[in-house]
Amino acid sequence: MHVTRIELSDRFVDPIERSDCARVWFHSDHTVTQIDARAQRAAPKPELIRDAIRQLRRMPEIRSGAQALSFAPTCTMH
Repeated sequence: MHVTRIELSDRFVDPIERSDCARVWFHSDHTVTQIDARAQRAAPKPELIRDAIRQLRRMPEIRSGAQALSFAPTCTMH
C-alpha cells in the first residue's frame, strides 16, 4: 500500500476511557483504508496517526510482507 494522502475525521473523546478517538483514512492509488485510532486525551494529531499506522502494520497482508507499506514524499494530511 503506497499512501498518498492521510485524512483525519470524526474526532471525539471516548466518554468511558477519556481518550481521544478519530477515524484515520489512508488513501492510496487503488484503495482507501479506514482505521479507528485512539490516543491519550488532548494528544496532537500525529499521535492519532501514529496509532493508525501501528494498526496498519498489524494487518495480515502488511505484517506478512505480502504488501509493503510506504508513503509518497508528497503525502499530505487533511
